[in-house]
Amino acid sequence: MLKSILKSVASESINSLGRTKRLFTNRPDKVPQVGLLVPAWQGSLGDEAVITAATEFLKRDRNAEVTLIGFDRGAPWNSIKLIDHRIGIPDFFTTGGWPERRRMTSQFCKFDQFFLLGTDMLDGHYTDWHSSGLLTIARQAAMSGIPTNAVGFSLKDCPAEQAIQGLRALAACRSTTMCIRDQVSLTRYKKFVAGNAELTADPAFLLEPDASKHGARSWVRSQSSEGNLCLGLNLSSHVYDSLSESEQTAILVAIRDSILALAEKSKPISVLLIPHDIRIDFDDVRLCKLVQHAIHDLPGVESYVMQTPYSPGIIKSIVAELDFVLSSRMHLAIACLGAGTPVGCITYQGKFEGLYQHFGISDCTISPEDAMSSPNLTEFLIQRVLTRASIASRIADSIPGVTRLAQRNFEFTG
Repeated sequence: MLKSILKSVASESINSLGRTKRLFTNRPDKVPQVGLLVPAWQGSLGDEAVITAATEFLKRDRNAEVTLIGFDRGAPWNSIKLIDHRIGIPDFFTTGGWPERRRMTSQFCKFDQFFLLGTDMLDGHYTDWHSSGLLTIARQAAMSGIPTNAVGFSLKDCPAEQAIQGLRALAACRSTTMCIRDQVSLTRYKKFVAGNAELTADPAFLLEPDASKHGARSWVRSQSSEGNLCLGLNLSSHVYDSLSESEQTAILVAIRDSILALAEKSKPISVLLIPHDIRIDFDDVRLCKLVQHAIHDLPGVESYVMQTPYSPGIIKSIVAELDFVLSSRMHLAIACLGAGTPVGCITYQGKFEGLYQHFGISDCTISPEDAMSSPNLTEFLIQRVLTRASIASRIADSIPGVTRLAQRNFEFTG
């Protein structure tokens, strides 16, 4: 009992300290100060797309100065040049004790608004400690009196109990807005967490395309000028590494067979293989090379693996020049949808269905189990390629509304 009382007193003391410091922080410039808590470590182009898009929008449309808060001791996400300031808080994830909370409160007191970029990291799917840490940091900001948005996150069909409790604790803070990126996740949120939440869209829909030179762009344009059908393809570790060895062989064979069938049914095909994560444990480069090896001898088929490094903005500008993309990375699919390019997806974690609901599309996903079957994947790919003009039309009709939903993540509530 005494321990609980002392813990409550210490917590309220830190929160009061944060609120008091905010009152006396000298802000003569009146430039809005924003804290941006990143979802993960550097290396995922999906996370980089979200961080870059959020920063671009906050600086352009909210005239804000952005401080990125990450887990590295050095400069987190130093590849993103637009960031004004960086704070590393790795010690919080190793101890999470009172000294770290007090230090965070002291650093956060300058913020007018705090944004937690939730993505798929808040439901405990990867690790409980990571989800809980992110939610605790955001809650500390909110309890210190900083208006706080949990931005553009999704939930799997059965969130971890610890994550549910963390979401409830954050949502209970008076100055918090919960922004959920698709209707499927919003329904799950109301079932497991309850309380009010806003339907938004993924912040990556706000990403500006980058037309910088890249070898892949030149290759796509040369192939297109020859009259080839230009197809983008990504195989992710989320899908491939979850399969048994025999299933991995089956999905590579199915990809080979479906591309061969498409080439026989239409004009020559040029396949751009697009890695979308370069972290050691999630390396897409390895998988793209496996696919390239599987299709290298097919008649009427050319292939090219995009050479890293490149930015998410470059990817968005290049996929705009493709005829169709088959992806097993959600943020590559978002880049395609944002660029108006038809895209079909091999699904994982129940994330894609809600994404496509924004566009009124229900027939552009295939499960890994079905994708391992050559007849199933062949039918899926050929039908979507043949109807790509209709899919593109639905995307074009929906993207203005989706963009407005993405902007709702970054409403200032202070």
